[in-house]
Amino acid sequence: MKNKAIILSILISFLLVQNGLAQSRLCSIAINPAKILMALINLDFEYRLSSQIAIHISGEYLIIERDHPDLVIRLGPRYYFSANEYDQSGFYSGLNLGYLWYIDRPKESSSDIGLEFGYKWLIRDSIFMLPRGLIATPIKSPKPIPGFEVLLGIRHCKK
Repeated sequence: MKNKAIILSILISFLLVQNGLAQSRLCSIAINPAKILMALINLDFEYRLSSQIAIHISGEYLIIERDHPDLVIRLGPRYYFSANEYDQSGFYSGLNLGYLWYIDRPKESSSDIGLEFGYKWLIRDSIFMLPRGLIATPIKSPKPIPGFEVLLGIRHCKK
């Protein structure tokens, strides 16, 4: 049942993104450089559906063996509190649905749900920095997983 809920959430998010592609004025791609140093390939991708609503998907893949999931995928909506349509920076909060996958320990693999909050700060016209906090709770564990990271990215404007 939990896997069906995750698949349904991914499908709904995909449909929202597809709908937003025709009307979207902005998309952005970001990475966390510190995670690369920890052998984690990571990427965060966001489509802005309106001046305040965005949908994002992020993922990370572990290159070497460590006590970390081999693959983490999260997606969900973000709400930006400012309505500046061009600048599109400022404080936001969002919900995340995700999946933590352990290749060698499949019984530990789990879906999770979380909250995130952050600030998208425009450094230049197309370069931004995004410090964010995240707290996620795996479905199989009552223990929440907190996190903080700083992403660096580029944005592309459609005019």
